[in-house]
Parts: sequence; C-alpha cells; structure tokens
Amino acid sequence: MPIFDATLVIVSRLRRKQPIYAAARDHTYHRLLRLGLDSNRAVLAMHFAALLIGSLAFVLLSQSPLVANSTFVLLALAGCWALAFLDSDKLWQ
Repeated sequence: MPIFDATLVIVSRLRRKQPIYAAARDHTYHRLLRLGLDSNRAVLAMHFAALLIGSLAFVLLSQSPLVANSTFVLLALAGCWALAFLDSDKLWQ
C-alpha cells in the first residue's frame, strides 16, 4: 500500500504539474473519503488490501514460477487500473 500510495500521488501530481513534495489531500485515504467511504472504512479497505496482497505473496512462494509471475502481472495490472480509476478526472469533477 505505501508503494501504491506514493506512486498514485507522484503520478497524479506530475500529471497536474504540481510539485511532488508539497503537502496535499490527494493520497489514497483522502481519495477513498471522496468516494464516500467514512474514515474507518477507508482505513479498513487499505489494511484489507495490504493483508490480501501480503497473504497472496506467501501463498505464491510455494507455487511454480509461471503461476507466481502470472499472478504478479495480474496484480500489477489491477494496481494500474486502480491507479487510473483513483486519478480519473471524471471522478473528481
């Protein structure tokens, strides 16, 4: 989750030509709040995602390289979709 959040913020700020070092309310937590989740559910969603990804990593340790790498690629694509969704201009207008 920290890597996803940092990537989301950096991509979003570069796309909007804002300084990446400035404080703002454009982190994953704030975006989940803007989607209508209350603060407890936003934190729970982020913790659940981190727990799910971490658990999946442990399960994939015992799988073949093909299965593990295929799952990684699918998870990376899902992360790219989530990044595009959370940074969508239509969502924030």
